[in-house]
Amino acid sequence: MNFIKPRPDEPTRPRQIWSQGEAESNHLWFPSFDHPNDFITSEIVATVEKPLSVISNGKLISAKDNPDGTRSFDWKIDEPHATYLTSIIVGEFVPVVGAYAGVPITTNVYRSELAEGKITAARLPEMVKFFSEKTGVKYPYAKYAQTTVRDFGGGMENISATTQTDNMIHDARTEVDSTADSLESHELAHQWFGDYVTCRSWSDIWLNESFATYFQALWDEHSLGHDDFLYLDVRGNQESYYSAW
Repeated sequence: MNFIKPRPDEPTRPRQIWSQGEAESNHLWFPSFDHPNDFITSEIVATVEKPLSVISNGKLISAKDNPDGTRSFDWKIDEPHATYLTSIIVGEFVPVVGAYAGVPITTNVYRSELAEGKITAARLPEMVKFFSEKTGVKYPYAKYAQTTVRDFGGGMENISATTQTDNMIHDARTEVDSTADSLESHELAHQWFGDYVTCRSWSDIWLNESFATYFQALWDEHSLGHDDFLYLDVRGNQESYYSAW
């Protein structure tokens, strides 16, 4: 569990709490057996100060204001999932809202970055559509959310509620040369490969990552064309593999 707050050298740092369960850390904030073949359903009820909000897994059952100036949120997911995919985020966010096939698709960003968030997340509903059609399995959860937070490295495919680095938010000028599509599509692909279907043991975690990396490449082919698929993804992954030896 990570706690972010302003500090003397960075007084504008946001107030946030976010969890990171993979691989074996969720037992530090709720009783669990941190192994990928141990499946649970979960419900998270949290009360926070206004104007903070809570994002977690599954469906928002209720959100209410309390007389003492706090707000209470109740999130519940009925689909069994590995314990490491359970998550909570607390912070001040505004939603970029989309949908596909009746499924709400939300990107939660800082209010000061709402315009850039709309640019960054513009293709996310199309990604959900593409992966649903490519796999032949419709997106399996009540909602998909991705939330940007401070001091987070990359992305984490928590079930129905991906955590993303706030560095992924781009303005229109940046989007000309670089997008966050690779990160967004990779973490989204994990909702099928890693979340809906989960590896049996940590020694098999490479299967989660390999399928997500492949479907990230398929999205690049779909959106950018076959040449980019071959150069950026096939060649790029090959070079990364060889350089690791």
